[in-house]
Amino acid sequence: MLGLVPPVLGFFGIPFEVRHVTLVAGQVAAAVHELGAPALRQPALAWAVGGIVVTGLMNLAVSFTLAFRLALASQNVPAVDRRRLYAALGQRALRHPLTFVLPLRLRRAALP
Repeated sequence: MLGLVPPVLGFFGIPFEVRHVTLVAGQVAAAVHELGAPALRQPALAWAVGGIVVTGLMNLAVSFTLAFRLALASQNVPAVDRRRLYAALGQRALRHPLTFVLPLRLRRAALP
């Protein structure tokens, strides 16, 4: 039912949006509630929760990629510089992936 709410409300002129992760998490929660406690021991539940995590990561990656490409295009960054930026981002993602999520700790300069 959560999936039908946006079109129904849109018909009445009320803007409403449901994200993929919210929709899937609601469906998994409703299924666990309906199936009861034995569902918590089913391997399918772990797969479903993993699917929610993958969906969230995909949403984040696609949103970041589209926003980044739009920013580069709006600033008229040449193709050569774009390739260098993509290569630098790829190297950082492989070497230090958590720096995209967690804040960096700045080193304090030695006081004289």
